[in-house]
Amino acid sequence: AGFWKIVVIPFQGRRTVAAFLVWQRDHESESPVSFSPFLEQVRLTTIEFLTDLSFTDLRGLDPLRFGPRKRGFAGDITSAGDVTRVKRPSAVEGPEDIVL
Repeated sequence: AGFWKIVVIPFQGRRTVAAFLVWQRDHESESPVSFSPFLEQVRLTTIEFLTDLSFTDLRGLDPLRFGPRKRGFAGDITSAGDVTRVKRPSAVEGPEDIVL
């Protein structure tokens, strides 16, 4: 059980996208349990794949996307054709874990 959310925000003079999946991992429990969601930042294309929706106009704003990135984004092009890897948190536990 879970849901997704896509946020488009202004950040450092440009627009950026953050896509999230929120999972409620204790949904199989027979007895009531407290709400304990697991928040994960994912690529926008992951949401597209899971929902069969298309956010074509937003793909270029996603700092987690595959492929060469414009300068100023996480995973900048450091030299001709050399793209650094983007560290993607597996869980978002605080604002510092979100890649913008």
